[in-house]
Amino acid sequence: LRKSFFTFPRKPLHLVHLVHLLTHASALINYLFRFPRGIAPPMKILFVHECLGAMGGAEANILASARGLHKKGHTPVLLHGPGTGKQEDRWTRSFSECFPIPSGTSSILEEIFSNSEKPDVIYLHKSKDLFLLKQLLDSGLPMSRMVHDHDIYCMRRYKYSPFTRKICRRPTGLACLFPCLAFAERQRGRNFPVGFVSYSAKLRELKLNRCIPRMIVASDYMKNEQDLKALLKGNQHHNGVTFKMKKDPRITPLGRIMRRCSIDELPQLFNVLKGDMSLVGPRPPVPREVALYTPEDRKQLSVIPGITCIWQVSGRSEIDFPDQVILDIRYIQNQGLLEDLKILFLTIPAVISGKGAY
Repeated sequence: LRKSFFTFPRKPLHLVHLVHLLTHASALINYLFRFPRGIAPPMKILFVHECLGAMGGAEANILASARGLHKKGHTPVLLHGPGTGKQEDRWTRSFSECFPIPSGTSSILEEIFSNSEKPDVIYLHKSKDLFLLKQLLDSGLPMSRMVHDHDIYCMRRYKYSPFTRKICRRPTGLACLFPCLAFAERQRGRNFPVGFVSYSAKLRELKLNRCIPRMIVASDYMKNEQDLKALLKGNQHHNGVTFKMKKDPRITPLGRIMRRCSIDELPQLFNVLKGDMSLVGPRPPVPREVALYTPEDRKQLSVIPGITCIWQVSGRSEIDFPDQVILDIRYIQNQGLLEDLKILFLTIPAVISGKGAY
């Protein structure tokens, strides 16, 4: 085809060459326009989960994934455990087909899809059925698993301890039995709220996880990134260097009182005694802010930082970052004993009024 194309000006184009050219062009057009660029061909995706219906964050993740894939033209089907009794009809509507996990069979997928087409890929979410996990691995189908970060190494299926409410960070070992007590787990929707986890079963699960080529890990960092993006939208300092939010959801009611009365500033008096800070001077920035500074902004770093300065007594957080830099540089140029005494005197009514303290 290449020879025919490039020799066209010198030799006549034979009929057979023309047929070949049109055939290849037609095949190329069909391939390019069959699926728009960036969109995968439709697939049948088998979701596997330990229950049917709403319960927590894992179930919300599965439902959102199934709906999103369905909108893109894929066919999500569900292999599930017992129902939760909550929003089960909503789940059945989101999946093309729903199959309960069969018991007492050595070939789960063959039994379920005996009269229909097998799935193209398996998306395993939460399941403690090791027999099912082994069957899915032996099927030979492409498979990925969604796990929480602690599930990769931790014996506990729920990352918070039911006794201390702390996240477990120990790898699976004898410490899981004592003092971690990871063999006890929370049970939802059961008569007894605490269940028991088999240590040997967890070790087998970790071993089987190593056979899965793709693991999708949902960590706290992902959630923190999403929370941070939502917070940045409410930043009242629009330049983006400093972050100030009048009603910051992260601050507790007690914390708001401490901020308004500037009680959280008192520990910095120890830094003054050590010589790291002074009573009056530009406020010490955090490294994230310094990384965004311009050469003009860095002038305020030329002196020892202080607890209070001009913009602290002129409106505090209500002053945007560029104006804060201007006031700090003005202080540096005019600093002296009388200027410091004046600022210290004005700090008292500023703290009492609480204006801009958030």
